[in-house]
Amino acid sequence: MAKTLEQKVLSCAVDQWNKSHAGITSINIARRIRSSNVKVMAAMIALEAAGKCSLNKNVEFFTVSVGKRGMKFAKKATIAHVIFPNKEILTDYFYSSGLARQGLSVYVERLHKGAHQYALVYFSEEVLAKYLDRPEFYDVEDSLSGGSIRSNTDDDTKQIYVRHGRRQLANGRSAVVAPYKDLANLDAAQQRYWHGFEIVEPDIVAPDQNYSNYIQRTFDGAFVDYENPLGNFMEAVKYVNSHLGGLALFRNTSNPHLRIPVENTEKTFYDACSELFKIIGPDSLIVSTIKKILVDDFGTAEAEFIHKKSGRALSPFQQLQLLETKAGIEPKATTSIDEVKHLRVRADHAIVEPMSSDTNFVEEFYALCNNVGYALMFLAIRLEAARAKVKS
Repeated sequence: MAKTLEQKVLSCAVDQWNKSHAGITSINIARRIRSSNVKVMAAMIALEAAGKCSLNKNVEFFTVSVGKRGMKFAKKATIAHVIFPNKEILTDYFYSSGLARQGLSVYVERLHKGAHQYALVYFSEEVLAKYLDRPEFYDVEDSLSGGSIRSNTDDDTKQIYVRHGRRQLANGRSAVVAPYKDLANLDAAQQRYWHGFEIVEPDIVAPDQNYSNYIQRTFDGAFVDYENPLGNFMEAVKYVNSHLGGLALFRNTSNPHLRIPVENTEKTFYDACSELFKIIGPDSLIVSTIKKILVDDFGTAEAEFIHKKSGRALSPFQQLQLLETKAGIEPKATTSIDEVKHLRVRADHAIVEPMSSDTNFVEEFYALCNNVGYALMFLAIRLEAARAKVKS
């Protein structure tokens, strides 16, 4: 039995979807089945009315023809519809065509069944842990809005490029989101890994500005800045070092193991604080810089570098406290460093149950990074002003 025009149109649409996971224009279908664009458009309307597809209607296209004299562009636009077969049609085709027996990976299979390439899949934040824990294999950019995960190795089993975002959930935490297109490009093992962290029915919160920023940058091509407290903290460290007249206060300005606590347990939070402390703690503070500024700019006597009660030399942290005092600066920096120190001590010495918590430790860690970053900027600006005043 010969196919009707509607059946031919739908068959072309299904075939195109399974090749490219995208729609097809009435112009292209008309060429394939040797019909007119007008008739194919009418058939598409009938298929939509029957609930078999969705349409992007009355789109203007400028056709291109190729002849002996090269490419020729039409001067007038052609009006056409773009057809997208419904999920039910595509799913039925998937099981009847033999695709189901090919062992396709999970997200590729969903695309064949009608998932949109740029539809988003939701995951618990723990999905990022694998990539954050292995900086030698993966470059991870992350922020309150999201970022990207890229492999930095030639190992085929570790190849990945995913543009991930974050979206606030009703339980106070945030989910990681990623488009089907990026997930489907992963190998089968990587897809199984992501699938293990998938949130099937996320309870989302709206509005969510950080999520909106991700959508605008990733899909709208907008120049949108992501709020990145961890990145801002690192920039604050570098800012301090660049505003001391050629001196540097911190020895360490990077740490590949510093990451957000995506597992959302107290232990991972304290571990993250421990890595943070390696940037601003005593091992990173350059004592010679602190002492030089204290002596040259504020006339500090040698005896003041000795603790009165213990008779011991002041620690790098105590010298930084002395510098704040001599410069008349509110001790925001040392207070913040001390806060991170106490959290770091718990990471190194306390036995903490590795259980999940209702606390959003990602948020807490980002707030901590913001506070420390602000305190360091405050120190740099006030110290620069105090030194200038003394010299004037």
